[in-house]
Amino acid sequence: MIETILNSNWSGAMANLPHYGLLVVFAPVLSLLAIKILLMAKAAAMEKKPTEWVFTCDRDADGLPMLAKAAARSPRARMRSAR
Repeated sequence: MIETILNSNWSGAMANLPHYGLLVVFAPVLSLLAIKILLMAKAAAMEKKPTEWVFTCDRDADGLPMLAKAAARSPRARMRSAR
């Protein structure tokens, strides 16, 4: 086995060495960038407050109930209160 390794032609492997070097450098950088983008998207989604539309007791000219915005609780808060 050692003779096979010593006698093998390394020119093909050495020709691809710069590609592997770039992969070793850029793969972690791109991974960290992707993680950063995902964390920023998650933080932006958590800041957005959902709105809920409710019918009020007020009526319009036709006698139909009017809609109004109400502060909606997050689904996580609902899960915590159900426990």
